[in-house]
Amino acid sequence: METPDMTEIIETHAFDTARAKAYFADFLEDPTLAFIEDTFEYEADDLGETSDALLAAELVAALMGAPAAGLPEEVKAACKGKPVPNKKLLGRTRAAVRTSLDPNSALRRHWEAAGIEPWLGAVKNLLDRLT
Repeated sequence: METPDMTEIIETHAFDTARAKAYFADFLEDPTLAFIEDTFEYEADDLGETSDALLAAELVAALMGAPAAGLPEEVKAACKGKPVPNKKLLGRTRAAVRTSLDPNSALRRHWEAAGIEPWLGAVKNLLDRLT
């Protein structure tokens, strides 16, 4: 995926952004754990890749039976009946979310500089649903 524009980065954790829609469309074409695992091969300094890692974490939460309320219905449906992620994938997922919450995270610094406060609660909620 190409790097998102500033508006999409700021709103990354919303599911109605162009970036989120594109990521979920790609998942729906290949609704596998391998697709999700590949997303966690990312550079933490890359805002777009980190955003995708959070979206992948939302997929993992859905696979665990704890989807976000706003997750698109077709994505929820694609996650039903799939295998629950193994411990290694769960560990990578939680690590990615914790990394984005770190005060030194490029994405967190970006969102804080932009004054976007709701992201923190949404990402903490995601981490709670993964534990």
